[in-house]
Amino acid sequence: MSFFHKNTMIAFGFLVVSFCWITYGAPDSARAAAALPSANLRASKTLTHWVFPVSSQVVLKDFWAPNGDFSAGHRGVDFAATEGESVMAVADGTIRFAGPVAGRNLLSLQTDSGLVAEVEPVCATVSKGDSVTAGQALGVICSSNQIGHCAISCVHLSARNFSQSYARGFAYFNPLLFLNRYQPSHLVAIGSLR
Repeated sequence: MSFFHKNTMIAFGFLVVSFCWITYGAPDSARAAAALPSANLRASKTLTHWVFPVSSQVVLKDFWAPNGDFSAGHRGVDFAATEGESVMAVADGTIRFAGPVAGRNLLSLQTDSGLVAEVEPVCATVSKGDSVTAGQALGVICSSNQIGHCAISCVHLSARNFSQSYARGFAYFNPLLFLNRYQPSHLVAIGSLR
């Protein structure tokens, strides 16, 4: 394939993507992701301070951003875990809520950086208003197969940011971004593709 042909294909692809973006607009998940780095999160260096909620780092089900507020998706990450295993705070913060929601035991942590981390199913040993530090035990995994969330025992972690810039006042983000599982992408010069 000649250099000219390769560059023509790249330019055509860029035009198609640009046309679709302009015609249909950015997906909600893309708008939310675009807002993340420019928000106060980048300045507070949030992207490097979370710890895993359980000892396992095995991802059973990854984050899947929905196309819209009420569309199907997986607004968090499921990690392999065993019932009775300790659940740790992912960051320094304050407990927002600990208790049952729709038949599931949920723990919600307002991190000092402004994000909200939610973990389930957790039988909490902490209460609303308690200050916690990253890595501190918050409770244990209980009833891990509640409502069939995982085929095997797991713990679900989600990350939300509350802001008026989002249509619903908040947006979900992939928690793996805050657990250093993804590295920043780097642009490659076109000439290096040869």
